[in-house]
Amino acid sequence: MRISKYWFRTRKYKYITKTLITIDSPKKGWSTRCRCDKCKVLFNRTFESTRFNFDLCDKCAISNLNKVMHSDNAVRKKISKKTSEWYSDANNRKLVSKIASDRYRNTEYADKHKTACQKRSAIPEYRQKLSDCAARGRLHAIKTSCGLRGISIEAFNGFLCDDNKIERAKFKEVSKQCLKKANFTCDICGKTKTRLNAHHLDGWNWCVEKRFDLSNLICLCHGCHSQFHKRYGSGNNTLQQYQEFKSLKAKI
Repeated sequence: MRISKYWFRTRKYKYITKTLITIDSPKKGWSTRCRCDKCKVLFNRTFESTRFNFDLCDKCAISNLNKVMHSDNAVRKKISKKTSEWYSDANNRKLVSKIASDRYRNTEYADKHKTACQKRSAIPEYRQKLSDCAARGRLHAIKTSCGLRGISIEAFNGFLCDDNKIERAKFKEVSKQCLKKANFTCDICGKTKTRLNAHHLDGWNWCVEKRFDLSNLICLCHGCHSQFHKRYGSGNNTLQQYQEFKSLKAKI
């Protein structure tokens, strides 16, 4: 709160302090005497930015802000959203990556960082903290797996992986060979500098014997691949569907 209706404002002119009593609108550089509503300490508030309030001193205001930051989920969500928006910009990500790479190219910094990590790793409390975090993460993964499988935690007998996921993981290398064979060029629109996919002419789900056959694969850009599956669906696709789609795209 302010001490009186009239604001005691001071401004310095070359080592000379002039004090005025006025009720005019505040100007940058002028100050007023206030009393903190929380700790009851007198302090000067300078008119430099609208972020200042006249109810609390800086110490109490920062203390309140920290409490809000750690307790109010809405504030944390707002900060998280702003951070995500900042990192969604490719230029910002490149900037962070460049700063990090330049920092680690500095041998002096890299040596200091390595030494600090070794010292920290030698502390038993720190190693215990890491092991506790790993244990909590494993427990969360076990609970998630049991929930998806509909079993209790006591009946957990290890993580299971779907056979289809294992096959998809093996397909990555064949996909690279397909793109390389096509010279990284879309078979329909001819784009090269874009995201490319290996498309199965006879579908993955029904033609099991041709899943890893390069003759059954074709290179498509992400746009053409999405348009094909949007038109014909993502299952039971055939070579005839692809030929029809390619002829339609050629007429456009």
